[in-house]
Amino acid sequence: MSLSYYTLDQDFGGRIQFDKLCELCSKLFDSEAAWGIEPYYTIVNDRRYRFHHDIRTLERSADAGCHLCNLILSQINLPDLERMRKDLDEAFVSSCRQIGILIHRIEHYYKLQVNAWRRYDSPPSGYFAEFDHIKQQAWSKIAELDVNPEEQDYTNEERSTSYLNCSNATLLQIAQWMGECLTSHSKCFDIQTVTATRDILPLRLLDLAPALHPDLIKLEYTEPLPVHTVYATLSHCWGGHCKTSLTTSSLAKFQTGIHLNTLPRTFQEAVLLTRKLGIRYLWIDALCIVQDSHQDWSHQASLMGDFYANSSLTISATGSSDSDGGLYHSRSPLSVWPCRITAKWDCFPVDKLVLNRPGWAEERALEPLSTRGWAFQEWLLSKRTIHLSKDQVRWECHCLAASEVYPKGLEDHDIDFHGLPTKSVIKLLESEDASDLWRRIRTDYSEKHLTVATDKLTAFAGIARMVHKVLKSPKEDYVAGLWRPELMTELLWERHTPRKEVKVIRKDHLSQYIAPSWSWASIDGCIWYPLLEVYNEDQSGVYADIVEAKTFPQGDEYGPVNSGFLIIRGSLYYVELASSLDTSSKYRTREWKASFTQGLFSTHKWSSASLDNDSYTRSAPSTKDSFFFLPMRSTIRSSETFESKLIGLLLEKTGNGVHQYRRSGLLTLYGLVKDILVSCSNGLLPIDSHHDKNVDTSSLHTIEIV
Repeated sequence: MSLSYYTLDQDFGGRIQFDKLCELCSKLFDSEAAWGIEPYYTIVNDRRYRFHHDIRTLERSADAGCHLCNLILSQINLPDLERMRKDLDEAFVSSCRQIGILIHRIEHYYKLQVNAWRRYDSPPSGYFAEFDHIKQQAWSKIAELDVNPEEQDYTNEERSTSYLNCSNATLLQIAQWMGECLTSHSKCFDIQTVTATRDILPLRLLDLAPALHPDLIKLEYTEPLPVHTVYATLSHCWGGHCKTSLTTSSLAKFQTGIHLNTLPRTFQEAVLLTRKLGIRYLWIDALCIVQDSHQDWSHQASLMGDFYANSSLTISATGSSDSDGGLYHSRSPLSVWPCRITAKWDCFPVDKLVLNRPGWAEERALEPLSTRGWAFQEWLLSKRTIHLSKDQVRWECHCLAASEVYPKGLEDHDIDFHGLPTKSVIKLLESEDASDLWRRIRTDYSEKHLTVATDKLTAFAGIARMVHKVLKSPKEDYVAGLWRPELMTELLWERHTPRKEVKVIRKDHLSQYIAPSWSWASIDGCIWYPLLEVYNEDQSGVYADIVEAKTFPQGDEYGPVNSGFLIIRGSLYYVELASSLDTSSKYRTREWKASFTQGLFSTHKWSSASLDNDSYTRSAPSTKDSFFFLPMRSTIRSSETFESKLIGLLLEKTGNGVHQYRRSGLLTLYGLVKDILVSCSNGLLPIDSHHDKNVDTSSLHTIEIV
């Protein structure tokens, strides 16, 4: 393979006709009357609704060149596509009513929303017997486009007909973005001094200079190189297997030369792209870390955050699920570029409109790499990132989020990153809400996938080191993923169902130790902090006292740990926790009932619980188990009409000593907290009151949680 193998100038040319619409799409904007008669359309308060194509005719219309149908189809995710095809083939829904178009106004702008008639896989008994209930619940949004006046269109005026996500024109645009960042972005420089916590080079780099042959590269030790040597990094999905990687047996051979033909496609294209951008050195984990040496991998992995923070550019194989997926992807230009139309009715203040996919990047546009745990750190810490998504190239630095369609970028407030790590969060870490943001970063990270579960703390170490630098917090304040200065709140995480379905491995399936049970890193699943979700909090009580928290790192203070413990003083109560599944709701919610002995907390109105070892499934009819409840904090409202809550840890004995426990979950009691406290026979008082000589402290326990 030689450089001439890759040509990025091929395009559809005259075969592409932008702004062409099919008959149904044309009628959306022709006139008010074109919306038909009831029940096929409605007009209420600037909301217009009518039925459109079914999924099969939508796909055929897109193939025939309808620009709007292409944009709509590009927004529908694969599971929805497959479900809609099945619904149509099985005659669950009529072809004339499967897809509906809603045009509605939100403040000063409009949205074109696409809805589909939805069939639930496991509806409750009798669910489809009531037509009104179906009408209310069975529609779901499958796509959405922005509708803007032409004068407010900030997209690139020249729409490319290239069928690749990266063309030679795109390479020129990348070079321009890099040049602007290096010469004009003073804020980027300021923030980069924060993200780069250690001024180091990787131990090894790939030398791409084609001194011997254009198809050869070689591995070099960096000791002779200046510490500020310019290099690029690759962010990618391994996909479970990589056909070529550095091992102890191939180390000498790699130093002699590596032929590009022996590399996976993603690595080949990363080498060629790095050369085209004029960068001589490239770091790829699979080729620069000895994969069969635990010592080399552990040491290099602990520095990986610095490798990305110190690199000049991160090339992200955002659209590929494995090392053979490549950087370059075919696309339809009609599914990427905005559609310009002329509206002939009075819904809009102007007649020249632009229909476009929303924002810098929809959630799907950054998948699958955005779902990976290692990529979370790589993207957040990198100075500059080129995302080679399936549809187009996107640029991200601390000052600019841009793309092929939006080359000048968007304002920060216009960018919705869907829980993805972005460089903008680093700017916010110095604010008063830094601790809440720090918890949000960990919450978002917990949603990401790791092929190796024991990488949980390792893949997050670079972020932790950077955040502690920003917060001016010493390394001793980092305890297995938690922040010591706010440990009372930090301990109150709970297992959480993410925004979208992800594969979660139960805690008891983990074969190796990762972290103490009181750390969020101990579970292979998603977490959140429910205590933060409060409204108009007037006061709160603290009902436990943390005596000591200690972990024993394997090496790096921000990396994996061998063990840890928490010594805490508070009140312990025996509780029986029962749950049942509410099958009357389409959401199949789980209801919890907490029962205490001796009438304790008898006045609480209801409770919610989250078990770390989520051993039941969504379909399990009921569960019942016993725990110890350790109250931690309460949020109390001043108004008698509002419910407050008391939140604490669910614990189980380990069997190793009378006072040793492990965390099992989180329990929240809702009601008028002052009444809940009065109902406790020994009196549950804020921990500060325990030092009062007039207070009975017989109910206090000092325990160890491991």
